[in-house]
Amino acid sequence: MGAILDQGSLLFATCAVIIVSLLSDFSLRGALSIWTAVLPLLALSVVYVPGTLLVTNLVTRQGSLSAAFERDYSPLLTCAAMAWTAINIPMVIAGWLLPLPIVRVVGIVAYLYFAVLMIFAVRTVFGTETRIAVGVVSVSWIPLVAAAFLWGPSISSCGGSPRHSCCFLSFTIFAESSRTWAQGCAAGNTSAGCSKRRLSTRMMATRSISLG
Repeated sequence: MGAILDQGSLLFATCAVIIVSLLSDFSLRGALSIWTAVLPLLALSVVYVPGTLLVTNLVTRQGSLSAAFERDYSPLLTCAAMAWTAINIPMVIAGWLLPLPIVRVVGIVAYLYFAVLMIFAVRTVFGTETRIAVGVVSVSWIPLVAAAFLWGPSISSCGGSPRHSCCFLSFTIFAESSRTWAQGCAAGNTSAGCSKRRLSTRMMATRSISLG
């Protein structure tokens, strides 16, 4: 994760997610779907990464949410996208070679491993302790469940007041995520400096908050 943070490219990570999603769809269903290829990227960029960033910021209190979003969204999305790509490559191979019940077992193990990788991602990007990263990742799935429950009906009907609010919130998050994603892709690498310098900066900021 440190190497991804230092040298990784958000554009490369985005392309990797789309390509692996297409391969996964083809290996499991024997068909190709653009929506199936884009859906994991949308789930990561619009729901999972912003939710993880919000929870981490609430726990660690590393400044305002807008500042944290500007600073950490692209690095965290790059790490999450690379982690998601890594755990899905074995699932693609399993889909080609193994029967469906075994593929499901492989999928369970793969997504548990994704949680492990995200613990390292949160710890590296935010400079948190391991126990805090474990706690954040343990609840990071809640925004995905909430999005599946609320976002789907809101897309089909955006007229009612609760659904209209959810649509507006979803569009706002998507617009902000897209803008930051474009900036991250244009910047090339995911961070302006090395992960060690980010870690030391965060440790100094945390100490200042604690002393204050």
